[in-house]
Amino acid sequence: AADSSWGKEVGGIARADNRQEDGGEGFGMARLVEAPVASASPPTEEFTTSRRRIPILRLIGQVAQSYIVAEGEAGVYLIDQHAAHERVLLERLRRGMDRPEKTQLLLEPVLLELPAGEWELAQAAWSALEVLGYMIEAFGDGAMLIRGIPSQLGEGEAVKALQESLHDLLDEKPEADWRERIAVALSCRGAVKAGQVLSFEEMRSLVEALEETDMTQHCSHGRPTAILLSHHQLEREFGRR
Repeated sequence: AADSSWGKEVGGIARADNRQEDGGEGFGMARLVEAPVASASPPTEEFTTSRRRIPILRLIGQVAQSYIVAEGEAGVYLIDQHAAHERVLLERLRRGMDRPEKTQLLLEPVLLELPAGEWELAQAAWSALEVLGYMIEAFGDGAMLIRGIPSQLGEGEAVKALQESLHDLLDEKPEADWRERIAVALSCRGAVKAGQVLSFEEMRSLVEALEETDMTQHCSHGRPTAILLSHHQLEREFGRR
């Protein structure tokens, strides 16, 4: 079973109210930034945003423990839960860099011991990690004491995501500013995974989190966050047109 705290991590407090907007049905409704079928190539502008809205969606469920299914006026939307959550986390990490509340203090510090290569990278990217929300201090050679984590990441994921991100970036060329590369790595490692079972509330929380996001139609790796199967496509496939 999925962790019940996950909804809070991705979309604020998961709402359980049966809301009704614009004459739509109540339970399971949310707005989603439009993400039509598109090529898998990343957007040309790194910070390209789209605030176009589609009508209220009715959540239907989860397919293959990887895709959220929702229905709107235009047709059926298949939302890649990992790609969508990755995009949400990336935008939140970017926005949180200049905010004082970007860090969540841990009740007990966590000791993270790193192999030599990852430790060297951590030292080079130390200031970027702090800008992103980590509160860290060196603890001998090859180890850091983590006293705070980015508030955009769940407490159970932030330390693991950091360790995995440092490993992922080992082959990267040294950069003057690691913030964007680390934010991308953290958003991927901290996102809900394909194959993870989500409750209805967790699915709704993720869709609601998309509403808050300056959303492009791709994750940072160039994969679409959602595809639309229009009513016309469905009718054609079933021989109604």
